[in-house]
Amino acid sequence: MNKYLPTLALGQATVAAGLRSDISLLLGIALFTALFVSIGNLVADTLYGVIDPRLTTGGS
Repeated sequence: MNKYLPTLALGQATVAAGLRSDISLLLGIALFTALFVSIGNLVADTLYGVIDPRLTTGGS
């Protein structure tokens, strides 16, 4: 199952780390998730600007 859904293993690792009070693993997973989401948002914002040139970074 982990071959097709690797995020399931990440969730199980998070729960196991929480139950074992493994703070370093929890912080590592949180950092990885935050970086992944931030980079994804940056890529999406950049692509929106390329796809639709009406979108600008300025005000009105």
